Amino acid sequence: MLTDLLKTKLIASILLSLSATPVLSQDQNNALEYIPSVSSEELEGSLKPIIIADRVEMPASLLDGDIEALGGEVTISEPGASFIKVHFAEFDIPEGSWVTVSNKDGSEEYRYSNSQRDDFTVSDDEDGVNSWASMSITGDTAIVRLHQHEATTWVPTQNKLKISHYMKGYSENEIAYRVRTLSTCGNNERKDVACYERSHPTEFNYAKAVGRLVMGRGLCTAWRVSADNRVFTNNHCMSTSSSIRGSEVWFNYQRSSCGGQRMNQVVKVSGQSLLKTDYTLDYTLFTVNNFSAIKQFGYLGLEVRDPQKNEVIYIAQHGSGAPKQFGIESDYNSGNVCRVDAPSRSGRGSGTDLGYYCDTTGGSSGSPVLARSSNKAIGLHHYGGCLNQGVKISRIWPQVRSFFNNQVP
Repeated sequence: MLTDLLKTKLIASILLSLSATPVLSQDQNNALEYIPSVSSEELEGSLKPIIIADRVEMPASLLDGDIEALGGEVTISEPGASFIKVHFAEFDIPEGSWVTVSNKDGSEEYRYSNSQRDDFTVSDDEDGVNSWASMSITGDTAIVRLHQHEATTWVPTQNKLKISHYMKGYSENEIAYRVRTLSTCGNNERKDVACYERSHPTEFNYAKAVGRLVMGRGLCTAWRVSADNRVFTNNHCMSTSSSIRGSEVWFNYQRSSCGGQRMNQVVKVSGQSLLKTDYTLDYTLFTVNNFSAIKQFGYLGLEVRDPQKNEVIYIAQHGSGAPKQFGIESDYNSGNVCRVDAPSRSGRGSGTDLGYYCDTTGGSSGSPVLARSSNKAIGLHHYGGCLNQGVKISRIWPQVRSFFNNQVP
């Protein structure tokens, strides 16, 4: 039975790959051009954040009780999980007490009390006071500990510390298996940013401003726009104040070496406020909490001119939720580098987008399309399909300029 299931999945995967494979034609200049076999309706329907986690309800025996009654510590372990995010249903502990949520060795730890808290997130069904969520813990184990001074008294009729559920993040391989490949044009040439650290040091440094956007069970890409607290992603990733408050942005989520296993030290911050969003131009501009923690990663700035045909571009992205990758090379462009192949295409609006064969995938939504000439964002990636597409920054800028004091970053 298991063998049959695996065969079925393999056949489905092959059929899906074939259905998304574009064909080639030659234009009047004898240049190869993709003609995607997917419709615009299918592309629009695919504009949903990829799913990277499952919600797991706590066992009834714990949900009906509380952490204090269980000895002050709860360990949540999900072998193979990429992260654990703990949601509290009730949080009211005595003054002088605190709770830590950490990994096994304590190298990642967040501390919370009634009055002082490290970063945290708030979902639609949480009030942010008694119910909210800790920041995610990287790895397959999260330990929740209650710390009390000897003089502290726990009053059962008043104090509560209950977990409702947690999010269990999929492994990198599992996410990749689930993601469609509509936007991989030819061979997949996305590579770890570390692969370009020596050959493209300038691009490598600018890419530090790009983060992995985790939104409950979903995932996109986000990036710092300016020296101030300003972050961009897609409208189809987040479009409401509540979705922003429930999000995390992971900076420096990348491998330390090309294809290696060791990861850099990740800095996670939570979403704070919605500044501006637009459906047609598919952007959301927002702020984050604990902004000082991410200043070290710099920002990208904006290229508010129209893109030019054949100008060289590159994309820093978290496609498939993977550690940060570059789309720099393209086997369907001259010089084997990503270029603007269509300076103007229609997206959700007429003439709103630029088009390119630079490889992306699910999870790349919200990534900056960067002009190689300035290393500033000239587009905001949002469509796959080969041509892949990003909204032109020149169209977005008039709507957001007041949030930058009318000065282009």
